[in-house]
Amino acid sequence: PAQQNSTNRNTAPHHPGSTLHFNTNFDGIPTTAMIDTGSTHSLISMTYAKSSGLLNTRKMTKTRNLKPKAANGSQIKWYGNITVNMEIGNSFIPVELIVADIRENVIVGNNILMAINSMIDLSSMTLRCEIGTLVNRIPLISTTLNKNTTSNCHVVHLRYQLKKSKTKSTPHTVCNQ
Repeated sequence: PAQQNSTNRNTAPHHPGSTLHFNTNFDGIPTTAMIDTGSTHSLISMTYAKSSGLLNTRKMTKTRNLKPKAANGSQIKWYGNITVNMEIGNSFIPVELIVADIRENVIVGNNILMAINSMIDLSSMTLRCEIGTLVNRIPLISTTLNKNTTSNCHVVHLRYQLKKSKTKSTPHTVCNQ
């Protein structure tokens, strides 16, 4: 399993203003991923994708008409999509990640949360995942945002084309840890 990589994250009870993370592996490479239930897509930072070697083993494609924007309206640069194998407990599933300029290593959005039939249980601080007949409970890590870190957070809106005339925008929060 992936190792916890930040000392300011803990498994204490979740508080408002906190973000939830969990340890996972992508193609066997450990990282801590942030959960964002407000995002329809999952993202991986270009910096992390390069440094981890994922871009050396996976072909990046650019198949979607996405227009990711920050809450202030500034454009978020994105490079393409990669499909990698994600380890969830004792299961492995292929997942699509958008490679973009974000501060978190990985942001897990609803495309993955729905694929793993997830349920966030704040009372036990676990992410319950049901993949086939296998049920996994993944410990959650709560990162409390304080005065020093909240100024480094912003909401990113992913805009994508539903049909020729309709565009949908989905917000998610990105924080500098």
